[in-house]
Formats: sequence, structure tokens, C-alpha cells
Amino acid sequence: KLAREPSNAIRLDVFHDMFKRFSLQQDCELVEMVNVMCTRRGDDPLTFSPSDLLPSDDDLKYYDSLEGISLLTLQLRFLLLRNFNRRLVNVLALVDLSCAGYESFLAASLRQLRGVIMSSVKRALFERVLSDSHSGDDHWMQKNKIPTVTLDRNKASQHAKTLRPDVKGTKTVFGQLFCQLHGAQSSGSRTDASLLRNSHRAWYTILAGERADDYGGPYRDVFNQACQELMSSALHLFIPCPNNVANGGTNREKWVLNPKATDSISLAMYEFVGKLMGISMRTKNPLVVDLPSFVWKNLCNDQVSFTDVKAIDLDFAERLNMIIKLNETELAETQTKFLVQGLDGEVVELVPGGRSTAVTVETRSAYVEMAKLYRLHEIDRQCNAIARGLATQVPRNLLSVFTWNELELLVCGPPEVDINVLKLNTAYGEGLSEATFSVQLFWQVMEEFPQEARQKYIRFVWGRSRLPFSTADWERKHKINKFPKTPPDDYLPIGHTCFFTLDLPMYTSKQVCHDKLLYAVTHCIAIDADETTVARQAADGGEWVDDEDDEEQV
Repeated sequence: KLAREPSNAIRLDVFHDMFKRFSLQQDCELVEMVNVMCTRRGDDPLTFSPSDLLPSDDDLKYYDSLEGISLLTLQLRFLLLRNFNRRLVNVLALVDLSCAGYESFLAASLRQLRGVIMSSVKRALFERVLSDSHSGDDHWMQKNKIPTVTLDRNKASQHAKTLRPDVKGTKTVFGQLFCQLHGAQSSGSRTDASLLRNSHRAWYTILAGERADDYGGPYRDVFNQACQELMSSALHLFIPCPNNVANGGTNREKWVLNPKATDSISLAMYEFVGKLMGISMRTKNPLVVDLPSFVWKNLCNDQVSFTDVKAIDLDFAERLNMIIKLNETELAETQTKFLVQGLDGEVVELVPGGRSTAVTVETRSAYVEMAKLYRLHEIDRQCNAIARGLATQVPRNLLSVFTWNELELLVCGPPEVDINVLKLNTAYGEGLSEATFSVQLFWQVMEEFPQEARQKYIRFVWGRSRLPFSTADWERKHKINKFPKTPPDDYLPIGHTCFFTLDLPMYTSKQVCHDKLLYAVTHCIAIDADETTVARQAADGGEWVDDEDDEEQV
């Protein structure tokens, strides 16, 4: 019966023999591949039929451990894993995941099997817990029931011109959010973290000096701008990873936590980063940050290994590997001391007097282990601060059954804008359909756009640059309305970020559609056209005066 769904019945001993060589890694990759396929198709892995598991060569190229396994074996193995997950649905909530491994074998086993547990199983429990712990009625019109923040983006823009990092967290958009919603522990002005636990938005935004009423667009746009500041020199909290600095290896787009940022204000700002991560998971508004695997693993209590360090600092890993292989004479010629270079390029001693202590053949194994250990724990204080902030918004213990990739997706959303997913979640205004000529031109242009332009489009119409994690997370559909003015080729499209809507002129050619759309998403991103009373009041404020010129350098 177990084998009948994907194929004709087979003997039980043959069934067992097919699975003897399956490893945990292969199971994890198989489940991950199915998760990705189901997300793309809008299906639930728990109801996905093994007979529909027909991976293409492109699907399989990301999963090396599955190479050479027959299609029938993959289908049968998935059937087994799917049935395991179906049974797990009703019992996962009964396991106390706050227990350490030595306290609960069951909790430890589930954490070890985190990659085999399907995303939809974990997400169902996670969303139920979030719903049970939200702060109450958070309808987007209930402005008086959530915190209100007033942000001066002109102030942030003027400070950016100074090319100095906002080490006190007072001038950037992120810094202004930090001051009003978190602040220093001793200031007494810290917003109660429970007030931010809302499912639609965590706060109401007033943009000083801008004509904008926050029906969702300004909130999302501010979130996006704070992310851009975090992943830049506007703040000192994150720095480019060593592979980026060396212009070698992979993951050069990643940013790492600054080892020097250990003062109380910096740690409080890291806590606020963690809060924003939790808020992004609650409100389904991605926090677009490019962080390496060892940060995400720290946050979901997964085991960090030197492979995670190597992923963002290839030169460091290769140097340690070289030291182990050199003979005595070659090692002496390198003049290697008991020193290690940190993520920020600074050199520190591994032992007292390390600057004058040479590494020898007899001591090199100890040196390599000490260097690895230093790197693995170099930014523990910063990671722990982020984890503290995250725990104020979401149940961190429950995150321990998510893989680091899944946690990254929960916080950041999928990095690629999948046009098929966007199409599936698109509605059309009066007089339009997917068959309308100008709409067809629009989708042809979107399919030809590179990812950067696609992300700019999402920000143009929604105030964010990534799509939700899954179809269930779409709070509203993308909508295309007809822009009625003529001649259509003379007009730019209009985006409404509060309502995820595009007013599309009825363009007559693909080239015109491409040029107008690309110009609009690249140059027309200001939120400054609302005509409500609140918007006019916001536009009257926000003059910036630089009354501080005492920035500290970190």
C-alpha cells in the first residue's frame, strides 16, 4: 500500500533495500527540493503526490547528494518522508523544544531532523503560536492602538552626505526607529516590546516633511530603507565580509557583524535588529539583509562549523590548511605567530605574548584549533544581542526546528522575484485581463527584466523589494488597473505602494512598455503624493538641523 501511489506495488524487501543508502543529508535535500517546487507551484508538500515529483535537471543541479538516484527511488523516499510529516503535524506542538539535548531526547532528535521536517508543518505551528501571542486588535486603521513613530528622512539623507556612520543611532532612518521604539535600557523610553507584536504592522509611520498617509506604503518603505542603511556604511553594525574585501571566493555579497561594536549602545542596536527580524516574521514584511549562514545558525540554535567561516573567508581557511601541510622549514619561513586576523582585518593575540610566539610544527595543530575557535565565537556577543531582540517578538525555541535557510527565508523573503508566483497572485481591474495586449506586453517585459529591476518594481508598487515567503503570506494581491489617459505612450505607469497596485497605460509596443516601466521603477520612488489631512500635516514638519557633530568612530 505504501508503494502503490507512485507506481505499481513492489516487494517490501526491495522497498527497504532501495532506502539502505539514504543519508540524512539526502533526506534533507529531497525535502528542500520538494519545498521549493511546491512554493513555486503554490502546492502544499503534505498533499503533494509522489507521482508529481518529476524534477528537471535544473531542479537537481542544486542537490548534489541526489545525483544518480533513480526517479522511482526518489518518489518512494518522498512518500515515506511525507507520511512521517503527516504524522508529525499533530504531535510537534506537544514537544517541549525549550529543553536542552540532555534533558529531552525527543527535542534533540527533532532538532537533528529539522531538515526533514517540511516547511509547511513548521510554519503551521509557528503561525499558530504567533497568532496566540499578538498584542490584540491591530487592524491597519487602528492607528491609536499601535506605536506611532515620526521619521525625518531628510535628516537621514543629510547625514548620509557626511559619510560618517551613525554610531549613536540618532540620524539614520534605522537610528530614528531605534530611538523611538527601543532606545537604551537606562533611558526609560523603551517601547514595551509586546506592543510591537502585531500581524499587519508594528507601528504607524509619520514621514515628517512628506505628504504621505501611512496606509501601509510608508511603513514598508521605511522598513526597506532601514535595511539599506544596515547593509551599508551608514551604520557601523555590519561590515563587508572578508571575501568581499579580498574580491575572492563566494558569498561576496554578505555582510558580517562588526567585531568592534561591543559598547552598550551598539549591543542595544543589535537587539533592535533582532526585534525587526521578529517583526518581519509577524507582519510578513521582509527585512532584506544579506547575512552569512553562521549568523542564521546562531539564531536558530543550529551547530556552527568552520565550513560556515570558510564560506565568507576563503583566504583565512586556506591559510590554516596550508600551515598544517607545510614542513618544518617552510613553516618557519612564513614567520607565523600566535596571532589571528579577525573579520574586520584587525590582528589579535591568541595567547599572551602571541606577537612574539612562533608557530612550530609541534604547536601548529593547537594554533589552528585556537584560530578556528576564535573565529567561531568572535561575534558571539553581537549574535546573542540579536537573539535577545528576536525573542521579544517570536518564540525562539520553536525556531530550533527550522533550518538556517528557512529562517533566512522567514525573515528576508525569497531573494528572487519569481514572475510565475507574481502572476499567480495578480488581479486585474475593470476592462483588463491577462489576455489584454498591454498586459501581455507588461509580463513580457517583467520576464526579461533582471532581478534588480524586478525588485525595484516590487518596491515601486509595494514599498518593499521581495515577495512573501509563500502564497499564504500574501495579505493582498498584486493588482493592475488601466491608466486611461491618451496617448498612452506619453505617460509613465503609477504605483500605489499602500495597495500593491499598478496603473498601467495601454502601451502599444513592448519597447515603449520596457522603457517607461524601467524609468518609473528606477526614478519614481518618492512617497509624496497623498492628499489626506494626515499627509498634509506630515508635509508641514521635518526641518533638520545638525546639532550634533561629535560622532564616535567604531
